[in-house]
Amino acid sequence: MTRAKGEPAALAQSVSATLADDPALQVKDVGSATHIIGSSLTAVDLSGLTSIELAFALGMAVAAAGLMLGLGFLDRRRSFAILTAIGAKPHQLAAFLWGEGLLVTVGGLVFGLLSGLTMAWMLVKLLTGVLTRRRTPWPSRQAISLWVLVLLLASIVAAVLMSRKFGQGNAAELLRDF
Repeated sequence: MTRAKGEPAALAQSVSATLADDPALQVKDVGSATHIIGSSLTAVDLSGLTSIELAFALGMAVAAAGLMLGLGFLDRRRSFAILTAIGAKPHQLAAFLWGEGLLVTVGGLVFGLLSGLTMAWMLVKLLTGVLTRRRTPWPSRQAISLWVLVLLLASIVAAVLMSRKFGQGNAAELLRDF
């Protein structure tokens, strides 16, 4: 690295002429080096990384929502048996299960949307100027986001439907299992 009080491009030309005997050495001024680095950053294709991240989000959303609800319901089988023993009807237990599923869905979507938008805004602010020339593949992101939502809802519905059987049957038999 060489510093000059004058024009960096002129200094780069004089150093390049001095080192012309060795073709392995390259001399660039600050402006051209900045241009090369900036253009190489914008040449990176981020669509593969985006697809991997969205697929990971799909798996996490489905597993977290479905497992949280399913395991939570499984853990409260005794409570459901007691509610059945004191007279709760199956449709009342089902309403409780669907209500909890709805609460988890709405809460998760609101929190996920707010945190995702905040993170996206921050990343756009940080990377503005570096990745300004990139075109993002929006249709594939929208399709994957729709799959995330559909499979998330399907996992919650599956957890609730599998848990509905906990309150069905004879109350004495349900309590005897505990």
